[in-house]
Amino acid sequence: MACGIAELLMGLRDPACRLQVLSLWKCGLTGACCEDLCTVLSTSQSLEHLDLSENELGVGGMQKLCVVLGRPTCSLKRLWLKESGLNEETLQKLATLRKAKPSLNIGYI
Repeated sequence: MACGIAELLMGLRDPACRLQVLSLWKCGLTGACCEDLCTVLSTSQSLEHLDLSENELGVGGMQKLCVVLGRPTCSLKRLWLKESGLNEETLQKLATLRKAKPSLNIGYI
């Protein structure tokens, strides 16, 4: 995996993992990491708070994340993002997602 966090994300996929808060602030994550992040968000039953701020996830990566965040199987309750790296379309998708899933709080840095 290009973003260098493959082992961490593999561990988070383990059903025995009980990690609830994960800060990946300013870790150099890119859109290439989003596929694995989506897998974690789809399978983790314990992860509730995720900080992805100060990363360049790109439009494609954010679109993938928006799809997974909207699924009922995603247990995430708090997500932090870098607002300046988001285009208008992505901000609209996130606003729609917040209305559709009020249990998810999205914060911008």
